Amino acid sequence: MEQYKEYCRLHTDKTEAQISLLALTAGYLTFAASLTHQEAYVLTNADDDRLILYGQGRLLGDGDVSKGFSILSKDENDRLYEMADTSSPVRNLVSDKKSSLYDLEGYPIIDNGGKSIGSIIFLQRHESDVTSEEIERRHLLNESAYMAIMVPLLEQPDLYTPVSYQDGIIIFSGEGTIIYANDAAAQMVDVLGFDKRLVGTSVFGGALKLSLVKRSILAHRGVRFEETYGDITIEQTLIPITGRGRHQRHILVLKDTTVLRRTEQALLVKNSVIKEIHHRVKNNLQIIAGLLRMDARRSESDEVKRSLQEAVSRIESMALVHEVVSRYEEDYIELRTICEELGRLLIQSMVPRDINVHCDYRGQRILLDSRRAGYVSLLINELIANSLEHGFIEPFVQGKTIQEHSYVHIQGSEEDGRVRLRVTDNGIGFPANFDGKRSRRLGLRIIHSLVENELHGEITFESGTSGGASVCITFTNL
Repeated sequence: MEQYKEYCRLHTDKTEAQISLLALTAGYLTFAASLTHQEAYVLTNADDDRLILYGQGRLLGDGDVSKGFSILSKDENDRLYEMADTSSPVRNLVSDKKSSLYDLEGYPIIDNGGKSIGSIIFLQRHESDVTSEEIERRHLLNESAYMAIMVPLLEQPDLYTPVSYQDGIIIFSGEGTIIYANDAAAQMVDVLGFDKRLVGTSVFGGALKLSLVKRSILAHRGVRFEETYGDITIEQTLIPITGRGRHQRHILVLKDTTVLRRTEQALLVKNSVIKEIHHRVKNNLQIIAGLLRMDARRSESDEVKRSLQEAVSRIESMALVHEVVSRYEEDYIELRTICEELGRLLIQSMVPRDINVHCDYRGQRILLDSRRAGYVSLLINELIANSLEHGFIEPFVQGKTIQEHSYVHIQGSEEDGRVRLRVTDNGIGFPANFDGKRSRRLGLRIIHSLVENELHGEITFESGTSGGASVCITFTNL
């Protein structure tokens, strides 16, 4: 749209207010085209006897369709040129380069000063056997679409969503009498309580079931709502049309949303079941963790206690993912949530009170699906646990000096679907001749297996910029 406005500035004598009006009208063309089931365009004169045509369809010819507008010459489009400045509705029969005939109907775009600055055009393939009654029905629909987008309800843009072929369309006069109804609307008459004649029926007749539509027509305001009639749900969108200072018509769009609502209800039930499963899995994992803690307390071997505590930590990291998924509507988890919760749990269970260490997440908001979140939670668990144990706890027990303000920072970023995760601490750092790839420690073997086999990513081990250790992991999040 900005390209269109810029071209109008460069190649027309229109004022900024007039260009804004042309662009505003062009923005509602999709709605107008879907309502009439025809091609719709905005046409205006350019310099050098040329035309600017905004829209999508046959009239664009060899123009730059990707921009949404085309530049046409006067010589080859003399009838369109005449319509660009017309101040009254025009109907023409036009042909394309293949000599195919089309019915063209145009309406003027009038600025606040009463000057015609362009036209709205509707185009449909010509059919010789169409009755005069059908032609007038098309004209009434085109005219209503034109009136609707010339004075749109700017505070309610969601009312102008495209209309499908299955939607019912009813147009009321300013007094609430039906002056147009399409075939789809006729098929809904038994549900909505219309007189089957439709055209000529008043919305205020006693048999109609459109109470909210009646109130909206009286209030002259747009509205969208759903009502259920038996087993059928109908979405109703009412668009008032204002012109010459008075309310002239109302467009009512009827959309059968029964299947959609039933599908949504089925999904809600399915999601509830899935969340309940996650909740129960989390409970079972916590029970297992509790049993392992009991075994650890009964054991007299420090090595056994340490191994059981590591197992408890891993189980709790998996339980955390199931707990988070069971709490939220979407089956996605924020990386920040995983890092902060695991950091809190690990510090609480592992770090002696004499050590002041904190863990935090710094970086972008990154969403992980539940499958990746499970793998990443195990990774984060191992990395934080390693930092705490080997960077702070072991040195402290051995009498070595550690930083007064110890930390584990987790930095996350994502670009083009690639996640970069860095875990850094200010502990004593890696031992001499450390090789992360060849280490036989179980935690590091788990980390390598998760990164390479499950996430298909890469991992590097580095020394921190201010001492300590740093581990960087990258993987695809698609």
